[in-house]
Amino acid sequence: MTERIAVIDLGSNSARLIVMHIYSNGAYNLVYHQKETLRLGEGMADSALLREDAMQRAVDTAKTFLHMCQLMKADKIMAVATAAVRNAKNGPDFLARILKETGLPLQTISGRDEARLGYIGVINTLDISDALLFDLGGGSIELSLIKNRKLQHTVSLPLGAVNLTEKFATQNKINDDQITELSAYIMRSFKKIPWLANLSLPLVGVGGTVRNIAKMEQKRKSYPFNKVHNYRLGRFSINDLWKALIASDLKQRQNFPGLSSERADLIVAGTTVVMCLFEITQSNRLIISGCGVREGLFLSHYFSHTGQPEIIADTLLHSAYNMLLFCKGDLAHANYVADLADTMFNAWQELHQLDERDRKLLRVAGLLHDIGITINYYDHTRHSAYLVENARQPATTAASICSRWVRPNRRAFSTK
Repeated sequence: MTERIAVIDLGSNSARLIVMHIYSNGAYNLVYHQKETLRLGEGMADSALLREDAMQRAVDTAKTFLHMCQLMKADKIMAVATAAVRNAKNGPDFLARILKETGLPLQTISGRDEARLGYIGVINTLDISDALLFDLGGGSIELSLIKNRKLQHTVSLPLGAVNLTEKFATQNKINDDQITELSAYIMRSFKKIPWLANLSLPLVGVGGTVRNIAKMEQKRKSYPFNKVHNYRLGRFSINDLWKALIASDLKQRQNFPGLSSERADLIVAGTTVVMCLFEITQSNRLIISGCGVREGLFLSHYFSHTGQPEIIADTLLHSAYNMLLFCKGDLAHANYVADLADTMFNAWQELHQLDERDRKLLRVAGLLHDIGITINYYDHTRHSAYLVENARQPATTAASICSRWVRPNRRAFSTK
């Protein structure tokens, strides 16, 4: 039985719709995605009320999303609202208005639930074991401590790119005093969390701010792939980028390569939050996740209906097999080649001295090496490379993990 699931995420800055298709063989993939900039949380810093113009934009967007769900023939719609609606005094009235004018049963999720859904979306799509996960939105930031792939602590703080921008007026040209006050305000909030200081773990970031940070850095380095999921940056690279941002005005930031013009007024406050996280945790690396609450909602539904555990045991192999099922590849042949490659790896290990990570990469290469035949036999190797590189699934594609795992082998392959 096939099923189409639509997920709507109404955030403080933007609204997003994804439509996922689940196939009869258990494979799933993304079939539609739409983003609209709402600024729903705009103007809430002083009044704690959703403004009329912002609510009307949200109503119009909900109608558009519902129309697309009908066109895409979605069987089920899951719709959630986050910090802006959660913190607004007139949030319940807004939900009632959405239901009355559109028929969409929008639900507000708590900060804890938002953090948990983000964790499900990330832990099942990135190969991480220990990390500090943060979801930086327009109205809040959710922090989650992950140890041994398990969720240890979560907290939600009202430190979003929109409300901080309004509070400290960092939309345009800013001075040293503004940055000092903004950083001090953020650090005071972080220092109240006892488990946050000196973690020295990788940071995993979700949200528009970190995606734009990755895109700007990729442009600066002429990165050859158009992907941000699983992209990794060092602390010093982000520090250089942050300095360039705070030294510029709004017009200059709108011309920054890789930075969305819609986010040019928010990026200073958002990047300052990231810099403060580096400071409090003493981390030196940021991993970008393109998956979060929306993917967490979908995967929770998928796992509950297929009877699978909520946490995928091996994200890379899961993604490879999902891709094989989706493309209707020859599973028997793929497994045969992968097993043969594994046997050769074992037999020659004394020579190549590679590790278990390399073994897994070799197995995935064996599984997917012929997947291009599902397009055309001729030039199927090129088709295979294209499919792997451009696969778009909520589970981490083999390409996105491999692109970060592959590194030059410092040991020369030799028979001596």
